[in-house]
Amino acid sequence: MFGKPPSSLKTFRYQSGFNLLELLIVLLIAGVVFGIALPAGQGMLDRSRLIGATNEVYAALSFARNEATRRRQDFSLCAVSSAESTSCSGSSQPFLAVFVAEGSSLATGRTNPIELTSPARVSLNNAPDNRLIFERLGNRTAVDNSNEPVSLVVTVNSRTRTIDVCFNGRIVIREEGSNQSGCEL
Repeated sequence: MFGKPPSSLKTFRYQSGFNLLELLIVLLIAGVVFGIALPAGQGMLDRSRLIGATNEVYAALSFARNEATRRRQDFSLCAVSSAESTSCSGSSQPFLAVFVAEGSSLATGRTNPIELTSPARVSLNNAPDNRLIFERLGNRTAVDNSNEPVSLVVTVNSRTRTIDVCFNGRIVIREEGSNQSGCEL
C-alpha cells in the first residue's frame, strides 16, 4: 500500500531562484519607480540646498548686526567673488563677507567670508554700493532716505528665496515664492 507512487503521478522538481520572465518584470517595475522618483528627488534636493544656503545668509546677517552692536561701530555685509576679495560685487556671488564699514578689512571672530555651498549664490537688492551697513545700534542705514527693505536673494538652480532686512535691523526670511516684504506689518 505504501510503495511506489503510481507512474501517472510525476514527481516535481522544486525551482530555486527566479526564472527570466520574473526577473524582467521586477526590473521593469524598478525602472518605472526610479523614473518617477528621481526627478522628484532633484526638486527635494534643491529645496534642501536652498534652505541651507538661506540659513547661512541669515547667520551672516546676524553676525554683522551683532558685531555692530557689540563693538559699537558700523559693519557692512556684501557679496564678494572670492574668499580673498575685499571689494563688494554687484552681481550674484557665492561668498558673503562682513567688513568693518570704514575700510575693507574683514571682521574677525568668525569664519569670514562665508562660502555658500555650490550651486547657491546670493545678491543684494536695494543696497547702496551693493553693501548693507548695520549701524552701531543694530539698525541698518537708510536707502535713499526711505524705509524700503534691503533684500538678499538666495538662488539655488531655479529656486529663489528672499531675506529682507528692515530699517530697524530686523531680519525676515520670506516664504519661497512670496512677493510681500516681511517688513510690512
